Amino acid sequence: MKHSCLKTSSTILVIAFSILISGCSNSGSSKSYNSGASGSGISGGLNKLLNRNSEDASKVFSNLNELQYTPSSQGAYKISPNDLLEINVFRVAELSGKTRVDQNGRITLPLIGTLMVSGLSQEQLEKRIARNLSKNYLQNPQVSIFIQEQTSREVTVGGRVNKAGVFPLKTATTVSQAIAMAGGMTDLADSKKVVLFRPNPKGQFKAYNLNLKAIRRGQMRDPYIHGKDQIIVHESGSRLWLGRVLNVVRGFVSPVSFN
Repeated sequence: MKHSCLKTSSTILVIAFSILISGCSNSGSSKSYNSGASGSGISGGLNKLLNRNSEDASKVFSNLNELQYTPSSQGAYKISPNDLLEINVFRVAELSGKTRVDQNGRITLPLIGTLMVSGLSQEQLEKRIARNLSKNYLQNPQVSIFIQEQTSREVTVGGRVNKAGVFPLKTATTVSQAIAMAGGMTDLADSKKVVLFRPNPKGQFKAYNLNLKAIRRGQMRDPYIHGKDQIIVHESGSRLWLGRVLNVVRGFVSPVSFN
């Protein structure tokens, strides 16, 4: 009889212990679920990270509306050595043609001889040639000049491109055309992380974030670049690119440090 009572008591203790363990397990599970639902778990942390990155980007990059989306007028450009000029004198084919500015900034023309042209604008050179021709040869000559190659301008393209380097800008060139000059993007490149760095006269850079895939699809405008611009294509999956761009904008490093 005594043995039977002990057996029954043992069974009751085992059952009670099992119920206690089950309750603790359910309580812990419920706590974990509620934590995630409240936004303080992994999901909430990811949202905070994304929001912070969005805020950082707005502080780093300048407004894309500041960029130029039509070719610049040649009137503001100053002729430099090695530029290729196309000169047309109305109804005088013998005086029309292409000529390249030499290393000393001069050109030689029929009837006129040698002219110093480096530092002149397109309009200034047109007037100078017309004035020389009107002295002894032509009455009211009409001269037009097109600067076919502007060799004094150049752009640096680096990062995840196939042929990083410095390229002369012979004609008006857009961002996508400059990347094509560098052999296009590599397989590691992120088309959404194309950054155009533009220096001001003091050498400080502004940064503009462009999406090359969106440009190719016609969903984003393709801006024209200026001489001394630098274009850097960043790597896909990079988490440090915003900080590195910010360091350039703050003047701590040069854009070419990304290469």
